[in-house]
Amino acid sequence: MRAKNAYIDAHCHLHFKELEGLDLSEYWGEVSAVSVNGTRPDDWQAVAQLYEAYPEKVIPSFGVHPWKVNDLDGNWLDDLESYLVKCPKAGIGEIGLDKWVKEYDLEKQKDAFLSQMRLAEGLERTMSIHCLKAWGTLKELLTEYKGGRFLLHAYAGPREYLDFFLQKGAYFSFSPYFFYERKRGVRDVFKSIPLDRILVETDAPSMLGPEETWSSSQKPFNKTHQDPRNLFRVYAEFARFLGLPEGELCKTLSENFRKLMQ
Repeated sequence: MRAKNAYIDAHCHLHFKELEGLDLSEYWGEVSAVSVNGTRPDDWQAVAQLYEAYPEKVIPSFGVHPWKVNDLDGNWLDDLESYLVKCPKAGIGEIGLDKWVKEYDLEKQKDAFLSQMRLAEGLERTMSIHCLKAWGTLKELLTEYKGGRFLLHAYAGPREYLDFFLQKGAYFSFSPYFFYERKRGVRDVFKSIPLDRILVETDAPSMLGPEETWSSSQKPFNKTHQDPRNLFRVYAEFARFLGLPEGELCKTLSENFRKLMQ
């Protein structure tokens, strides 16, 4: 039997329309904290509403995803600061850099990232960072980072950058997507990361993992989207991968998340 309130979902999007109507009573009963990330100004209110509904569980994050930077208006940064001031426990996310998406504008992504990074420094907030095929640029931008801690969500970056990111205060979240056989190299990188800097995420409804990471509750749901209720199965599979008892992993990752968000 799983322990109640023992699980952390370090990065997800429970407010996305793909999860509308999903029965999350089991999920809310067994998680102790859930980091719900906005991606653009017009979804921040939905994140705030989830926090209002579950203030003891939800850690809200407000930010602009690199896929959304081309849609920004001139007031977005002031609006972001307003949300953060209203919610002192909120983080800044999901932000980042992405050279995988079609027709990306790296300069706009960099400008948005740096603006949000400076806001995180000034307000002393944790960042949740997305990066695809832009690790060198991210490393360059973080060189001047003067904040304390940040999450590299679904980390699939180079092993050789780990020391730099660790020195800058990074935590690294493991995604169920990494259990696909073709992601073996990514899994192996996690064995080089100190256990006290690791977290687990679902990224629901994104990044659906292979079928062995689905819980029984996945079956009636849309199998094209990650089900947040799979979190518990992912913990079990990840504990097996690391060679740890699941209870020990839960305890360690809960402490890691507390330190990340303090």
